[in-house]
Amino acid sequence: MGNAQHLARQHTTRIATPDTETITQALVTAEINRAFPDEIDATITGYEWVPAHADLNWANLTCPECWILDWEDHGLAPPGLDAATLWISSLAVPTLAERVCWERRSDLETRSGKLMTLFHCAKIINDASSSTDPVFELTAREAAKLFAEAKIGHTAARESHAEPARPRPPQRLFDRLYQVVIHESPRLRIRGCSDRRRPNSRDRRLRCLGRHRRAPRPCAHG
Repeated sequence: MGNAQHLARQHTTRIATPDTETITQALVTAEINRAFPDEIDATITGYEWVPAHADLNWANLTCPECWILDWEDHGLAPPGLDAATLWISSLAVPTLAERVCWERRSDLETRSGKLMTLFHCAKIINDASSSTDPVFELTAREAAKLFAEAKIGHTAARESHAEPARPRPPQRLFDRLYQVVIHESPRLRIRGCSDRRRPNSRDRRLRCLGRHRRAPRPCAHG
């Protein structure tokens, strides 16, 4: 995991293009508000954007010697984008997702990291074509946990050393997540994926999950 920290210290003027879309505040806000209308202020303030790979999933990592592949989307992004990308690509293997959360907690526990996690959750929930993918229901459930644990509140409060009050999760949000999980998601099963060509847009992250049902061996660099 040390490679991600080294990457963040590099210099670039290019803006990252996760899923081939240039990341902007407007894009983050639009995706989150589309999935969870009027439930959260998605403004990312107080953070300097850092270099990111922007497509950091297991299909782009090698083992046992760790190399990061496929750099065409790299560029400046809010802190936590790469950690959130790797986390969401690990959801099909819960123990692996937990390991990513632990290793990258310095990124994922910040407000920016939480918003990047929610950004990825929102993109999958908003994508109708992903409703038949195993990660869809898992993503909706994880988004529900994110709100239930009050990791993100109603407003974009500044981070402080004092523990913030735990806001009551908005009922409309749970209604929306219940609809996603219970009504919009059919009974799912894990499917293999043998297509090795580069998928288009956001499907590339979803389509690699079937090939990685079994957890890859952790990278030795971390």
